[in-house]
Amino acid sequence: MKKYFFIVLLIPCIALAQEDELDADLSLEEIMNRNLVDMSIEDWVNLDDKEINQLSFYGFLNFNAEKVFSEPTLDSNGNTIYETGPGEMSTPAFHLYAGSKLSEKFTVFFNLGQSDGNINLVNAWGNWRISDGFQIRFGRQYRRFGLFNERLDQIPTYLGIEPPELFDGDHLLLPRTTLASIHGEFKMQGRSRLRYFISTSNAESGPEGSVLPLGLDLRYSSSFFLIGASGYTSNISGAGSQPTVSLGEGSPSAAILPWMDSDKYVVFGLFSEVRRGNLGIKAAYFTANHDAVRNATQVVALANNGLLNQSQTNRMFRGGTDPNAPTEADVILDGSYRVNTWYIRLGYDINTVKGKFTPYFFLDSYENPETIRSKAFGGDNEAGASDNGRFLKPSIGVVYKPIDQVAIKLDGSIHSYDFNGKRESYSEIRIDFSYMFK
Repeated sequence: MKKYFFIVLLIPCIALAQEDELDADLSLEEIMNRNLVDMSIEDWVNLDDKEINQLSFYGFLNFNAEKVFSEPTLDSNGNTIYETGPGEMSTPAFHLYAGSKLSEKFTVFFNLGQSDGNINLVNAWGNWRISDGFQIRFGRQYRRFGLFNERLDQIPTYLGIEPPELFDGDHLLLPRTTLASIHGEFKMQGRSRLRYFISTSNAESGPEGSVLPLGLDLRYSSSFFLIGASGYTSNISGAGSQPTVSLGEGSPSAAILPWMDSDKYVVFGLFSEVRRGNLGIKAAYFTANHDAVRNATQVVALANNGLLNQSQTNRMFRGGTDPNAPTEADVILDGSYRVNTWYIRLGYDINTVKGKFTPYFFLDSYENPETIRSKAFGGDNEAGASDNGRFLKPSIGVVYKPIDQVAIKLDGSIHSYDFNGKRESYSEIRIDFSYMFK
């Protein structure tokens, strides 16, 4: 996997041969819809040209549908069969953003999100700008991590429909939000910027006396390329933390699996983005090392419910265990494991009198040997369905924007992995309609 670090680092180095100039007078829509964007709406409300006490509203509305074809599964005899389920349509979802500068130094912001019929306060924070290079933000906020985390609600503004696998809700690499941060930026030569973000919050399951998470992000950007590194530890001391859900309550909202008594983990990754003419390229590699302790009772429950494949059984139980009557004494309590993931994303803008078309190609890889297939018990049906916890997902699609504020996206993916001793694959198609308003 080390070679993918070189992919991430090499792309900006190639692009350094010549720097394009950008128009300084871009509208917010133009800023948010560029392929190379190191700015979220949360950043935008801090810009110097905003009027004092002006309350600005922005929002994003989207609706999507998807269908999976010929997904492999097992029959009662352990043979591979293929199932095509019904198409699935989402309930329309929206995000409403509001921000205001209370003074030259203070900014407030909130984000209301609606999904599945519920309205939630997604973000709510206040920012104190002591200087451009030193700012303090308190409140629920998206962590600055990689290229996508702060922008996943802003679906018309980025390529594709699904996020990179590290932000997939069934196997998150880390918590997406945090509660306090110190951040800032320094102007370098020309339009170049050096930005940092240091954050902390409660433990994943809530306040724990001996747990203090820490997140770090450092990135350098010019007018046409960006390179950065993000890191996170679930605790700066030696203690482990607990999951956000109990076994049988679905997928956790962070990275600790529900059959763990405790887990301390560290995430690190590199990412880059380049814009050359109409071509945009994004690439990243992340790894997470987990020092976890399994809960014997819950692991036996997984086995008794038939939720473990052979490789998962071999990981979690000692040799010689009776598969028909596993006991807690058979469970291997050491649950240490590593997650590796990388992606490459390419897009090319084609401007026409009818609007802008952007065909794109993605390649995502994800590996997690510990997770299981059942979402209801905290796993996911991609890595968890694989014999070895690995899958590869190439995708191809197109975005059509008749105007800047509207995006119509259509794409398809192939999921490829080892299943029941054989290389298998299944396809999935998706369509998404989204709208940016103010």
